Amino acid sequence: MLRIEQRRPENDVMILDVIGKIAPGAPERTLANAVTSTILKGYRKLVLNLAETTSSDASGISALLGAYLEMRNAGGELKLVNIERRFAQLLKVVSLLAYFDVCESEQDALASFGSAPRASARTPDSPHGQWASEVATSSVYF
Repeated sequence: MLRIEQRRPENDVMILDVIGKIAPGAPERTLANAVTSTILKGYRKLVLNLAETTSSDASGISALLGAYLEMRNAGGELKLVNIERRFAQLLKVVSLLAYFDVCESEQDALASFGSAPRASARTPDSPHGQWASEVATSSVYF
């Protein structure tokens, strides 16, 4: 089961906590509905916090790509935080990691709005977080 919790920091950025597994069907639509709701409320800056998202597969990729496209088509920006390393590697394998601005922390994501997407990233000590630079330069074997 997937649950989305909306938060709003001091500025004009909506943060959605994505909790559970993004799976085909209802869970995938749950994320899409949350992004649509965010846009309809007038927000064009969105952070998806994936800290409590369990491992995802192609459905997770599809849902995140749908969220990215919907926000972009609305003239907005989407940032991912606390992405699981394995999922970041999967995004790289299917050549989609470059589409997402993956940030190490919510604070980094909030600070990055309005600036150009970062080309590199730091690798955190936590099991979830910014793995983009490491994944971009590593080989992935399954």
